[in-house]
This record gives sequence, C-alpha cells and structure tokens, in this order.
Amino acid sequence: MICPVERLDHLAAFQSPGLPLTSEIASVIGDGPASPSWTIPYSPVRGMRVTAPAHVFATDPDGGDAVEVELQGLVGDGTVLDGEFVRVGSDRLDGAGVLASSPSADYRFAPDTTEAVHCITDLAECPRFDAVNVYHHVDSYAREFWEDRMEVDITFRAEARVHTAGDGGFADWPTRSMKLGVGNIFMKNSALSDDLIYHEYNHLVMASLGFEIGVGVSEETRALHEAYADYFMATWTDDPRIAEWVVTCPPRLHCEGPPDDTDLRTLILDAETWNWRQGQPSETLKYGACLRYHEGDRKCKQSWNNFTSVYVWGMIWGAALWDVRTAVGAEIADGIALAAVRRHTSETGLDEALTHVMDEAEGRYGPNVAGAVAAAFEQRGFLVSVDTGLDRPESDLPVSLSIDVWPNPAEHSVHLRLHRNSARSQGPAIWTLTDLLGRQVLEGAMTDSQPASIDISNLTSGLYRVTVRVDDTMSSALFLKMH
Repeated sequence: MICPVERLDHLAAFQSPGLPLTSEIASVIGDGPASPSWTIPYSPVRGMRVTAPAHVFATDPDGGDAVEVELQGLVGDGTVLDGEFVRVGSDRLDGAGVLASSPSADYRFAPDTTEAVHCITDLAECPRFDAVNVYHHVDSYAREFWEDRMEVDITFRAEARVHTAGDGGFADWPTRSMKLGVGNIFMKNSALSDDLIYHEYNHLVMASLGFEIGVGVSEETRALHEAYADYFMATWTDDPRIAEWVVTCPPRLHCEGPPDDTDLRTLILDAETWNWRQGQPSETLKYGACLRYHEGDRKCKQSWNNFTSVYVWGMIWGAALWDVRTAVGAEIADGIALAAVRRHTSETGLDEALTHVMDEAEGRYGPNVAGAVAAAFEQRGFLVSVDTGLDRPESDLPVSLSIDVWPNPAEHSVHLRLHRNSARSQGPAIWTLTDLLGRQVLEGAMTDSQPASIDISNLTSGLYRVTVRVDDTMSSALFLKMH
C-alpha cells in the first residue's frame, strides 16, 4: 500500500542530487516475527514492557563518546525496536517499513560518524547504531519532556526511519512517521543529532494536539509549526542553538571570506534585524551561510543552508518565544506555548496565534506576565496591546490594596501608583523589589498622592517583582527590566 505524504516539515532545503527524499512512504507487511507489519493509526502500547542494553550518544558526537543505556518501553521480548512511543527501522538495512532488530536483545552497537551518505549505495556504510540512537532519544523525550514535564498524554506511536537519502529530515502526521536523512552537501547524518530528532518528533506531537498542517496550508502556519518545533526542542535541551553538529559546509578550497555559519538555526537573534515589522520582515534575511568554490565557473560563492520564508518567519516567532522564556522562566513560557499550540489549527496565521498566546498568558498567569510576553513580541515587531489597569476605576478593584507598575518593560526606571479602596489599609506604604530568586535588591516608601519612581538602571536584565505592603495587606506585580 502506498500512502501519499503531507509533509509537516522539511528541516533542510537541500537533498542529494538525484536522490531526493521520497514524496511517498511505503507501508510494507513484513515476512515474520522479526519483521512486524506497520499499520496506522497507532495507539501507545501499555502494560508489559521490557528493557535492553544499548549504546547511544547522550546528545550528538560532539557531546562525547557513545554511552551505555537501557532502552525503555520495548514490547514483546525486546528483540525488535518496537516500543511504547516509537518504532524504528533502517530503510537500507531492514527495508522499507521493516523494524530494526537484535536477536539477542542487545543493542550495544558501535557508532560511525564518517560520511553516512555512502550508506545509500553501500550497505557496509549503514551503522546499526543509528536506529538504536533514534529509538532512545524519541522514547526518552516522549517520556521525560512531553509526558512528565509538559503533562501531555501521548496517544500515538511514531514510525521513525533512518538511512533515507538527502539532508535533514521531515515528519508526516497522517502516517505518524518521521524520516532522517544520511546527509549530503550541507548536513551530516541526522540520526546522530538529538536536537534534530526532537524537532521532527515535535511536529508529530503538535499535530496530535490538533495543530495539524499539510499540503496547501499558508506559509505563516507552516512557520508557526517550525517555530514551536524549534522552541520545544530548545527549552528541553536548554540550548537555543539548533543542530550545530549536523551542519557542514562544502570545501572552500582557495576561497577567502566571512566565516561559515554552522548553526542550522538559532533562537538567539538580534531583535532589530530579525523582526516581523508588522507583517513586512526584511526580504534579505538569510542564515546558515557557507562560502564554497564552484567547480563549474571556478568562482567562490556564498550559499545558504535554508532561508525560505517559512524558516525565516519561524525563526522570528521562535526567537520571540525564547525572549519570553528569558523573561519569565521556562516553566511559564512552556505553559503558554503549549496552551497556545492546543488552540492553533491548520488555518492559524501569526496574528491569530499572537491572540492565542496573549490570551493564555493573561488567563493563566495574570496581567504582569502578559505584559512581559507582550514586550517580547513587541520588540520583534508584532502589534500587541495589554491593559495595564492605569485607567481602571478604584471601585472595580477586587482587593483593598493594588498597585500599577509602568512602563513594562522598563529600561531606566519604573513608576508605582498605589490604589486603596478600604479603610483597612491606611498605614504607611513600603515597597520592596526582589529578583526571581526572592532576593531583595531595593526598598523604599511611598504615599497615595505621589507615584514612586524607582531607578533600575543598575539592575541586570530580567524579571523582577515589586511588592507594596501596608500593615498586613500587600500587593505585588512583575515587570521586565530590558537592556
């Protein structure tokens, strides 16, 4: 049976000449117990599971030698890479749709970090290690990040295939599949890069939550999918650089010029340059630059790994999410991002997505966090407004004591205004400023008639809490210190 693919993602813009990543995925029925059939859709396997020893990379080959782990969640007797969250096979070693196996249930294979591109024509260049590495990273990521940290119930099993032709990888929700290329011109073997594996799996998880995309969706929607796939991966690894081990550049030969950019993508980006500009981002934005010598005309030329609008726009949105994480912390930023994704659909563009983000920030964490989120997106060129409460009548205040803090974010100073609507809080007002670790950094006094002005020019950038106390009554608010 041949199933047409609706690609969720194509992480690389280049494939091997003459060996493109296939536009169709074959679903093949196996020949026996060592070659189980693949049928969709999957549900996770619950109940009896086994473990097996294996060698994997903790991150990627730059992170050190392979380490020994116990593969979790294997079903049956553990002799096939068929698990609770993922099933893995090699298109070259096992055949299309057939899962990788070890008759002894021992997966301690040796890695090979040489050019895996030769695997396409020579089976001796296809390491058995690669499928095992992918199984471990998808399984542990599904458990530790998506289920334990994000509290998402994974209701599908992914079909992961290694040793496919070309650079990068892609994911396809209708078949619950992800493919990882052996590399060619601009990339190395994707099966050895933990962050690229996580990125592709993220596409499947988001689709399972209702944020499905496929053929015919807008570039803005696809950009959002790329951005969140990057962000969730980066917040788990705590590293905004994406797939830095995977990216390579062709030989320079005698070329001299700017250094090659070996990050596939990054979420640490200059806000003035990587800016949405209210729907008119610069058309010159590119990334992943490589200087190479062209044999045909004997000239040195600059190329880019991946610079289509989808990825550029996705980087801007992803950078805004990372700015939010920097401002309010991973736990809050992750919660906002996940809640927004649950509301996104195949028709969601950037404006609607921003509404979802702001609604979730306000509803879950209150106006001060929402203000910090708004500030992060505003500096990236998105139009967003937040009600600061400055014009709110005191009769509407739900508590006897409240404060207004502005501007938010602030650079040199912040101002406080005190509201009292109860005779229970008529004593002197004392304000304190603390960082997110609860350490007091400033203190002062204020009155109802005169707003307080606090000099914050010497504070480091980040999120701070200002608290005002009157006798036993207190009110607090968060604000973001920028620059």
